[in-house]
Amino acid sequence: MKKDRVSNHKRDESSVLPFPPLPAQVHPVPQSQSTNRGPLIIGTIVGVGLIALLIYAVPWSLVTQTLTGSFDSLSDQVKQVQFAQVKKSKKSNVPPEVSTPATLTDETAPVQEDSTLTTSTVETTPDPEVSTPETLAAETPSTQEAPVPTTPSGETSPVPEVSTPATPPIEAASGTSFSEPDSRLLVGRYPVRKYTDIRHKIAPGETLYSFIRVYGDRIFPKKYKNWELLAGYNNIRPPQYIMTPGEVFLIPTLAHTVLPKTGYETELKQIQSELAKQPNNPELLNQRALIHFKRNELNQARSTLRQAIRSAPKNGILHNNLGFIYLIIEDDKRAQNEFELAIIHSENSAIPHCNLGTLYMTMGKPDLAIKAFESALDADANLLDAKYNLALAHEKVGNADLARQHLRELAQLLSDDPEVTSALERLTLSQATGE
Repeated sequence: MKKDRVSNHKRDESSVLPFPPLPAQVHPVPQSQSTNRGPLIIGTIVGVGLIALLIYAVPWSLVTQTLTGSFDSLSDQVKQVQFAQVKKSKKSNVPPEVSTPATLTDETAPVQEDSTLTTSTVETTPDPEVSTPETLAAETPSTQEAPVPTTPSGETSPVPEVSTPATPPIEAASGTSFSEPDSRLLVGRYPVRKYTDIRHKIAPGETLYSFIRVYGDRIFPKKYKNWELLAGYNNIRPPQYIMTPGEVFLIPTLAHTVLPKTGYETELKQIQSELAKQPNNPELLNQRALIHFKRNELNQARSTLRQAIRSAPKNGILHNNLGFIYLIIEDDKRAQNEFELAIIHSENSAIPHCNLGTLYMTMGKPDLAIKAFESALDADANLLDAKYNLALAHEKVGNADLARQHLRELAQLLSDDPEVTSALERLTLSQATGE
């Protein structure tokens, strides 16, 4: 049985035929083709001849002189242009920079860069006119950078650029001299609160309540936190209060809150380096607060001044500046308290009295304002802001003749002051018309 199995196995293997061999592939060898070298030799000879002709026929000395002269002329022109640009840059004046303050939080909240202003009292009369903040007389000039407008957080449409005209330079009439106010103190003319509008495009589903919720901390005057007054400000009437998607909704706010926060970086870094050595120095803290104020960072300026007052509670300069910031953000009670402390602790109380009078004007108390401005002029007869504010206060109570008298005296001291000129023209016109 085993032999049969072996023989059958061998028989099966012998029956399998091998694959036939593949035919050999023959690759033809490329044959070299004969080339005609005549045109190549002729082209070479012609090229060499042309090169020789250029070398011996062209006057290369004349070409060299022409190119050299052109290069020298071009170099002289470039030098002249560069010299003119350098000379122009030295004479040019850097325009004053406008910037935005950080918005303010509640008194007990921690200080943050992007915090928002607090709101409290309700006013009674709307002020829909858009105005721009003026630069205060206490600001000191320094190197500034170009502003870059930014859109406040939470908006869906870009904020219009708000420009702040610088306070015109004070020029004295011939033969008249007066002293500049102390640059360490903040002081301004009435009114010191300037407002503008945030423009918001109404989206589907948005309501008056949503605007109050999103923009509530930035709504100034504060009365517009009342949603009915905010609707009236945008001509949205009861009872339907219909809000059409796609239309522009105006949110009144302080102009400070929508301005870019740029400039004074170098000065701020220098103050910070000095404060690292003396962290509780009240003079250094006041300087840093003034820089924050110039950058329209009211929240940082306020917190810095409060820190300084903890180190020097009887410093009248610090109390005056803190009261001025409270005056801007409509915190009238704290502003009055700080100005009264500044009057007590100041060697010269002219500026605190002037600021207190401005506060009384914003509170609708012109009679008290007149007394405060007169006290300021008693302390410093050359405080021109107090004289200007006194004229406006007399106009408020109906003393047009006294107002014109103060403005005429002020116009003799200031040659080109648009605010004085405008107020005097207004009162002169009212006198002519018999109003």
